[in-house]
Amino acid sequence: MLYSTLTTKYLIDIADTYLGITFGVALGLSLFVFTASIIKELSNATEGKFPDYRGVIWFTFGVFLSFLVYKPAFKGCMEITDRISFMMINYKDWANFIDLLNNVLSDLGKYNISSIDVSLFLTSLSLVIVVTTEDIFGLLRFILLAMLYILGPLILVVSIYKPARNFFKKWLLLLFQVMVWIIFLRIVQGIILSLNPQQYIRVDNPGYVFIFASVIVLSYIQIPILTTKIINTNNVNLLAEIISTSTQVLKLKDVNVIKKTGEFVRNITTKSSFKINRKTITRNQTEKENQIDESVRTR
Repeated sequence: MLYSTLTTKYLIDIADTYLGITFGVALGLSLFVFTASIIKELSNATEGKFPDYRGVIWFTFGVFLSFLVYKPAFKGCMEITDRISFMMINYKDWANFIDLLNNVLSDLGKYNISSIDVSLFLTSLSLVIVVTTEDIFGLLRFILLAMLYILGPLILVVSIYKPARNFFKKWLLLLFQVMVWIIFLRIVQGIILSLNPQQYIRVDNPGYVFIFASVIVLSYIQIPILTTKIINTNNVNLLAEIISTSTQVLKLKDVNVIKKTGEFVRNITTKSSFKINRKTITRNQTEKENQIDESVRTR
């Protein structure tokens, strides 16, 4: 299948041909974007707003630092999503299922053209679409990731300018959405295999083949839509708020634990000192009583 050849290494090797060009353009553009950002902050200062020169400088430093790790970070994220996707199903089972569909399709091709009715024609068409849909899906994902990979340095440099940072957020969100397509694809394939369709995919059962093929194609089409609904700006912001709130709660718990520990130690220390003082007072009283007794005896 075509999709099996569209690996992460293959994508990086092809896109690297153009990545050098975008890096050069990005470096040349960075001076103009940085200057425009400083002018923007000067404009804010003249309008009575607080200028954030330090923020612009640090963000620019972060952008140039990200250039150093851009390629390995991108490659690492793709490899992680690919490994997670293959944890969802045994891909050999899916490959065997596709081979079964190809065999049924070849059996349909043995029929005489004059003997093929509408149902057999629709069944053949459905099987062709199912067999090629994964390759089309993989090719579309491959092209989108390559484009996002090549345009990444330009997006990073443009994001130095504060009003344009929204482009960086959208680029990052789209990149993550397209990367996890493969995970949702494997989940759909796992659900399909769990239905044990092999026993129903036969030449003499064209109605089921047509319905099943239509369900597969519709499921593939829904994957980008579903990913967009699950991974969007609102949900990402909500997740960030939940993490931030959880972190604050844990910090408060840690502070309370420290306070309680301090109080416990203080109480123990106080009680211990009280016991020591009590023993000292008792000993002193005993010594005084003994001295009085001795003086009385002497008299």
